[in-house]
Amino acid sequence: MGRVLDVTADEVREAAQAHLRPDNRAVLVYEPVEPADETEDSGDAAQAAGTDAHEGADK
Repeated sequence: MGRVLDVTADEVREAAQAHLRPDNRAVLVYEPVEPADETEDSGDAAQAAGTDAHEGADK
């Protein structure tokens, strides 16, 4: 725990500037979907809900 408490604000700022850049981020948008019928296969339910792993990737 001591190592965590020894971190300074400047060290956090330097790490953030090095790693948190607009070209190195992912934005996830979660939207509610209708619950799938219990009789449907889980893969079919995702397809029926219109979900796409790459939806909005160009935004």
